[in-house]
Amino acid sequence: MEDNVRIEKPTAPQLSDSFVAGARTGTTPSATQPDRALTVQSRLPRPARRLPDATVQTRPARVTPDSARTPLPLSNQYEDVRSGSTAPEFADSLLSAGEIMVAELPSVRRRPTPPAAYGLRGVEARQKATEVYGGSRQSEDAVEKSLRWLAGVQSPNGRWDASDHGAGRVDVDENGVDRDFAGREADAGLTALAILCFLGAGYTHEQGLYAVQVDHALDWLIQQQTADGCLAGNAEHYARMYCHAMATYALAEACGMQKEIVLGSIIEPTMLSSAFQTAKLVASASAAPAAGTVLPMTSTLHDSVIADPLLRWSWQLRRVDDIRLRSALAKAVTFTIGQQDPVSGGWRYRQFQEGDVSMFGWQLMSLKSAEMAGVTIPEQVRTRMQAFLKNTAQGSAGGLYGYRRSINGTAGGSEPPTPVMTAEALFCRQMLGAAPDSPATREAVGFIGRNPPSVARTDFYYWYYGTLAMHQHGGAPWRQWNSMIRDLLISEQLTSGEFAGSWDPNDTWGRYGGRLYSTTLATLTLEVYYRFLPLYQVNRPENSAVPESPR
Repeated sequence: MEDNVRIEKPTAPQLSDSFVAGARTGTTPSATQPDRALTVQSRLPRPARRLPDATVQTRPARVTPDSARTPLPLSNQYEDVRSGSTAPEFADSLLSAGEIMVAELPSVRRRPTPPAAYGLRGVEARQKATEVYGGSRQSEDAVEKSLRWLAGVQSPNGRWDASDHGAGRVDVDENGVDRDFAGREADAGLTALAILCFLGAGYTHEQGLYAVQVDHALDWLIQQQTADGCLAGNAEHYARMYCHAMATYALAEACGMQKEIVLGSIIEPTMLSSAFQTAKLVASASAAPAAGTVLPMTSTLHDSVIADPLLRWSWQLRRVDDIRLRSALAKAVTFTIGQQDPVSGGWRYRQFQEGDVSMFGWQLMSLKSAEMAGVTIPEQVRTRMQAFLKNTAQGSAGGLYGYRRSINGTAGGSEPPTPVMTAEALFCRQMLGAAPDSPATREAVGFIGRNPPSVARTDFYYWYYGTLAMHQHGGAPWRQWNSMIRDLLISEQLTSGEFAGSWDPNDTWGRYGGRLYSTTLATLTLEVYYRFLPLYQVNRPENSAVPESPR
């Protein structure tokens, strides 16, 4: 899109401050604002609440799984949710009945600029960050190839179809757990991961090569939202809360990266089809070599001359406006908070179920990203998240993690620590402000370093969280990890055929998430150099978007 073709929109109102990774950042706006600027603070209503059922319900019996990464089979109490016949009753886990009646409505504050954590996603900063933090031209080529493949397989309605790309292929797993083809209906989660890939590379619904794709994907996600705020779409059982968390995460990042405020009706690019045909007819007639000569409407002689301006125009038209995006995000966050277990501080498949580390990471990042986008997150939510990480920690220094704690007072404590859960928990602790030189952090980094990425043990999930955590930690452990994961992912990307740009879903969870799962996680892993500004730079007073050499 040429620079001289643009649609003027109001500038975003200023925000006095913001919170990133637990640190106050930002600058105070000037006392005067342009007369045409929008300065109204948005206060979006919560969805209607009802009090939780007063009937005391006992938790279903659970048994210790054979693998720390394998969710436990659920009792018949979950069949209603699993079949989709009913949704879990919505309630705010943070408030008592009396507090619910007088609770203040949540507010969503608009930011003057994207959060400092996203400061490296611009074109120039992205290139510098890739060089400084250990990326390469080859890693950037791999990212762009992946984004082209993702854009090419997007469905016309804006989603990415899970079942079309090999998701949900397990009925009963090797441990006898009934998976019920989990992942087959995970369109919301996989669409969200694809959106995060585009946003991570700086392509938003406002600008960039893939603006239309991102906008239509966000539009489809918002359409999936139910009255209680859930964004999971048709996902059920094991996939439901994962999909909701990922979708909330995507909406939050899109909202946080938004630079302009678009209000009112949005014209859909598909409505321009007749205009394109008219333009083609005019072009064909004007190019006729002689009077009376008729050229077919499919002629492309002048398509590039006539249609390109229309394409550039349609490229700037959006389906998702500011109010719709922020409203959907606020409702989604309210739903997430209401699903938190007030006892353990975590999340799992159903409201108030004791949490596991795998689910916890996605829910935490959805809330953290929402906070960076201006959504107020109650302090009690953070307190409970910190308690969850403290109570599930293992190891001599408290830096190791397994899938979840054992229950019912079983002797022996938590499930054995694994590299993947330790990596995810370490990244969560970093996002909550854990000290980079604490004994727990050193224990976790050492454990991850002793389990390096390997083709023989392909695990896109582990590689994703391991890369995020090691990058935030920095230093020699990061450089060693990065040299392995970067080259491994580059070498494993397909470079020819219909799947060129993607990664084969050949790890443990590939049968559940399919090619979209493996490709999006691999892409997000290769975007690590600029996707999040390292926390030690976020907390610098100037919050410079120019990367500095890693520690």
